Amino acid sequence: MSKLRDLIREKRRGQHLTQEELANKIGISTSYIGILEIGRQNPGARTLKRICDALNIPLEEAIPLGLYEVLGEIQDIQKQKTKAEERFAKLPLSIQKKLIEIGELMEK
Repeated sequence: MSKLRDLIREKRRGQHLTQEELANKIGISTSYIGILEIGRQNPGARTLKRICDALNIPLEEAIPLGLYEVLGEIQDIQKQKTKAEERFAKLPLSIQKKLIEIGELMEK
């Protein structure tokens, strides 16, 4: 298993729990379990601990998977930022100045 979402799904199914049963067991919504299992989001630390406790997953087994996914997300964001900076640098100076002004107005 290479992803946290797969670990959660496999352990839940291995215990013959529905998403709803797991959600009720740890006090979160069924839809959030679904979101975690398709990998649209990673759980926070407290939720991950509750999931691990409910599914008898050693926390040490789940944390590296979650960290690996978060690092991948950070790398994707860095790539997007680099592309945006490259595109910005290619714009005419007058447009760059206007975009900076707009950004400053939005910060207020």
